[in-house]
Amino acid sequence: MGILDDTEMVSRFFVNTDPCTRDFVFRLPADWWSRHYEYIWTSHFIQEDDICLDAACGVMHPLKFYLKDHCKATYACDLDNRLFNEAVLKSEINRYFGSSGLTLYEQKYRKGIHYSKQSIINLDYDDQTFDKVFCISVLEHLDPSDMALSLQSFKRVMKDDGLLVITLDYPTVNLNGFVGMLQAAGLKFAGDYDLTLPVDAIYTRILGGLYCFRAVLKKDL
Repeated sequence: MGILDDTEMVSRFFVNTDPCTRDFVFRLPADWWSRHYEYIWTSHFIQEDDICLDAACGVMHPLKFYLKDHCKATYACDLDNRLFNEAVLKSEINRYFGSSGLTLYEQKYRKGIHYSKQSIINLDYDDQTFDKVFCISVLEHLDPSDMALSLQSFKRVMKDDGLLVITLDYPTVNLNGFVGMLQAAGLKFAGDYDLTLPVDAIYTRILGGLYCFRAVLKKDL
């Protein structure tokens, strides 16, 4: 938590030599190919005084639970009704993480997270609410116009010195187009960035072959 250096601020593709783990709150499924890298990288940005948003947080996905343990206040939003049905949520946690995961959830994570049902293209939070906004493997599911609206929405709810920490699938997302969207939204890379696809980038054959790009963004003030 919060162990951040200049190398973590670089926006780039994940590579096979990056830190990875299947143990992040729960024991992650083996086929969650990019999450083993995404979550541990994401954890470096979390500070104990942060007010954080897990945007389009998913149902059983554990980042929101990790945030609850490591920051001042955790908000999480999604449109999936399963997140707001306690019985269904527990069933999903048990299905993915087993009885030990369900027990951990019941002991530690049933309370303490501010949930709401809303879309990331028009977030219903006050301006400049969050120190950190996290959006993990979501933008590739949006069409370009909604992706652009989401980036504008993220900017509005971020504090002026806040960070937007995101990951996205490539080539589903056109990176050059993404850079243009950032500029239009008034965002920029918080550190160095490299759009080059390295030979050792992490990869999955699903959906015709995917790579995972990480980005750290801030307001272009």
